[in-house]
Amino acid sequence: MEQTLEAINLADAVVGEQYRLRVPSRLDWVEAVVDHLTGRAVQCGALTQKRAGRVLLALHEALTNAIVHGNLEISSELKERGDDSFARAVAERSADPRYGERHVDVRSVYDGQAVRWVLSDQGKGFDVPKALRRLDEEDGNTRPSGRGMVMIRAFVDDVSWEDGGRRAILSVRKGDAEEKRAHARHALQKTVRVAPIGADGSVDWGSAHDSLARNISQEGIALLQSRLQTSGRVLITIPVEGGSVSVPAEVRHWHSLGDNVVEVGCRFEALARLTGPEAPATDEIASLVDRLEQRQAIPHERRVAPRIAYTARITVEGPRGSALGFARDLSRSGVAFVTTEPVTLDVVRLSLPQENDRPPLQLPARIVRCVRIMDGFHDVAAQFLGA
Repeated sequence: MEQTLEAINLADAVVGEQYRLRVPSRLDWVEAVVDHLTGRAVQCGALTQKRAGRVLLALHEALTNAIVHGNLEISSELKERGDDSFARAVAERSADPRYGERHVDVRSVYDGQAVRWVLSDQGKGFDVPKALRRLDEEDGNTRPSGRGMVMIRAFVDDVSWEDGGRRAILSVRKGDAEEKRAHARHALQKTVRVAPIGADGSVDWGSAHDSLARNISQEGIALLQSRLQTSGRVLITIPVEGGSVSVPAEVRHWHSLGDNVVEVGCRFEALARLTGPEAPATDEIASLVDRLEQRQAIPHERRVAPRIAYTARITVEGPRGSALGFARDLSRSGVAFVTTEPVTLDVVRLSLPQENDRPPLQLPARIVRCVRIMDGFHDVAAQFLGA
């Protein structure tokens, strides 16, 4: 029987690819270029669709930096003034042929094991060791001028700068970032305390901050927070019945969700690496997950329909405009989610993503609850109209 084209996975046949782009110093080109770069990487099998969104953010930051700070030679300090200095400088330099006619050379190389993007600008460069040292020395309150480099380092496997900072090299190893989960994740809406762990295993309680837990499993936890997490290891203190449990974890990835919200994915690690009196028991995390599983499996007697874990990013369209929500559970009658701004008790339209690239569901609903959880986060409940 003749094999059809639909049955052939062409990505498996690609053993290598390389090409070169010449990108003008125009910010309106950035989105199209990074879409092309990640799209080609997905097509040749170098990058999974699931990871493409995070890598796209890193490429977006790198190309924007090459244009703005490289070719246009605009100081990052202008972002910190809080006025229109930065936007005005971008407009003026873009119109000046001495800067605006420069270009960024972009090379993409895939060798079957990893994909590498090399972005070279024509600017003056920058002091790379000094910039990286400043990022490593600062805590989670990274300045706006440094967040781009933090995101790049968090979303790719390797990044380096050469030629005095005029050349950025971003690399992603094939399949490395797609972790197979051994345990299901369950929605968990709790305020947790996150403290950086130093290289010597000591906990920096002075830099601790609150985050909102989004979901949890026996192997890791997802957090929502409004600040960048520059530390690679953290101690997460989670409230449990009768007290709390502190668990060391490795920060595995960052994901910008918009509205100054970042999702942080953490994987619990071996407790032996932690020094000091903080000695949590993994049994307590397992017990917490077990209780969440039982709670999900047994419908509440007052609910018409049982709720299940649903942690997608949703859109809320209301009389006062649109907002982002981060769902935590779903039933046939409604959905509970978290927002960064309070939502009024009005009729809204919700956009709920579905699996397998199916179009999102567009559903009318009424907001029936909006309660502040912690600074910057509100718990919201919506009832579907007609349910």
